[in-house]
Formats: sequence, structure tokens, C-alpha cells
Amino acid sequence: MADVMTVTGLVLADQLGFTLAHEHLLCDYTPKWNGPEYLLNDQDLIYRELMRYNHAGGASIIDQTSGGMRCQTRDLRRGRHRDLWSVIGAGTEHRGQSYG
Repeated sequence: MADVMTVTGLVLADQLGFTLAHEHLLCDYTPKWNGPEYLLNDQDLIYRELMRYNHAGGASIIDQTSGGMRCQTRDLRRGRHRDLWSVIGAGTEHRGQSYG
């Protein structure tokens, strides 16, 4: 079975379990849009929401936040939840024309 690189290291693909495929966990959209709703940096809130996901059977998340949106997925490596689920950083990049 193949390995999958997560923000905390390699995980066997068959151990990923139920996976959400397009999430944005910790990121900063304020370079493009103004307003507090575009800054996702509350680690306690992320923890609570991911615990709900975990209790519902969720095990892995693919974070699609692009580098242009100041992705902060690496901060999840230090979080208290790091052993409860796997976060896979997609490593994408938005281009200006995709913002509309």
C-alpha cells in the first residue's frame, strides 16, 4: 500500500479512513478580501470543529488552501489534535484570474 505525506509525516493510505477532500483550515484570505470572516486563524475553533468531525468518524482532511492565501497548515503540526486525524496539504497555488 502507498504512503501519503501528511503535515505530521507519512501515513499508510489504508489508514487514512474517511477523508474530507476540500477544506480550508488555517489560512489568511485578507490579502484579497477585507473582513474578519476571511481570516481563519482560531486554532481552538478548528480543534472543536475537527473533534466533531472525528466523533462522526472522520479521520483525514485534505487542506486545499493555496499558498497565495497564506496557508498555515504547518501550524497544525504543533496542535493538540495532531494524533487524532491526518491533514494532507494539497500544495496548490491560485492564479489572479481565478479570483473573479
